[in-house]
Amino acid sequence: MDRAPLKGELGDSVHAVLCRAGYNIRWLLRMIAKKVLFLRRLYSRLCEVTGVWAHWLQISRSIVCAATTGSGRQ
Repeated sequence: MDRAPLKGELGDSVHAVLCRAGYNIRWLLRMIAKKVLFLRRLYSRLCEVTGVWAHWLQISRSIVCAATTGSGRQ
């Protein structure tokens, strides 16, 4: 790791902690993306097996709307 742009030993320590936190956040986001893809495939497969048409696009839109507005379907 290069010398941190922050000043002194404390700056170096803070820089190292922030770099690790950024790495952990990127790792966590990658794992969440993998799980979402897995759940989407599982849902599609279950719908195929049971003969139910997968409303994945509608469901994903309602989830996004609920997450961004704090309410249910719009």
